[in-house]
Amino acid sequence: MPTLLSDPSYAFYIIALIFSLVLIGLWYRSRDKGSAIRAGICAGVFLLIFAIDKLVESPREESVRKIQEMTTAVNEKNKEKFFENISDEFEFKGRNKEKSRSELWNAIEQYDLKVSAKTDREDVEIDKHKPVIILGFTARIAAQGSEIPVYFRATFIKDADKKWRLKSIVAYDSPIAKNDRKEMNLPGLP
Repeated sequence: MPTLLSDPSYAFYIIALIFSLVLIGLWYRSRDKGSAIRAGICAGVFLLIFAIDKLVESPREESVRKIQEMTTAVNEKNKEKFFENISDEFEFKGRNKEKSRSELWNAIEQYDLKVSAKTDREDVEIDKHKPVIILGFTARIAAQGSEIPVYFRATFIKDADKKWRLKSIVAYDSPIAKNDRKEMNLPGLP
């Protein structure tokens, strides 16, 4: 499904809505059959795209949902739910999924982490030639009475079962300074 249909931008919706309203206004003024047909077609296309957007999950939307599922799993201390969203090809600082599994989860439990994540619709890179999505998001990590904002770049790949899963993740000190960002270490992790 083309991304324009399954994940249209807000600007697309605004333009389509304005175009539909103009055509409805023209029909209202003239009340002729041709204007009614044009307004009906435009409104129908607008509603069809809205329905497709709500019914079909785009790769970006699936990746965002996976981030939300992982943050919920961390907050609920649900290890299995957390790792079901991580690819078997996962790499974190030179370690594979199995080696990272215990280190990541020990840090989550040791520091009693609470996480909330906010994604930005514009902070996405989709590789047109490979099934790869790089998604930037800011997370607020609360541990031992203090809260820190951390910017992450998460790479998602499409696994053999056609589901998008986390392949790698890197924490940075700043979401704003794209050229001056420095990778940061998180407490309890290598």
